[in-house]
Amino acid sequence: MEEAEFERRAAVEKEFDTAGEAEVIRQNVGDTFEKWDAQYDGLVTVKYSLDGRSGRDLDVPGYTCVGGAQVGVHILVDATGRVVEAKLAGEDPESCFGQAALRSALRARFSADASAPRRQSGMLTYIFVAQ
Repeated sequence: MEEAEFERRAAVEKEFDTAGEAEVIRQNVGDTFEKWDAQYDGLVTVKYSLDGRSGRDLDVPGYTCVGGAQVGVHILVDATGRVVEAKLAGEDPESCFGQAALRSALRARFSADASAPRRQSGMLTYIFVAQ
């Protein structure tokens, strides 16, 4: 009986349509691994302020920005410790450092706290040391 079902399913032709082709943007990140790796040579320090919570997994951003910066990110964290919203504190959201900080802030995880407010506000500060 199983064999007959497998044969029936194999005989059924399925057609799939796609909504379109994905746009692929290629970036020149260097001809060799050494050149690529050199673009991520800056040190980054991450500090946080979130009452009653500890940092469980604080993402440290890799970046290709020139120079250094200190970027503050206002965050909202749910009771499970997941960052549900991140907004730059005064930094240009289109800047290289701002984008790197926002990406990392949204990946950050903190300790869970069942008694915490539904949305607890805090702050992450990223210090990008000049390359």
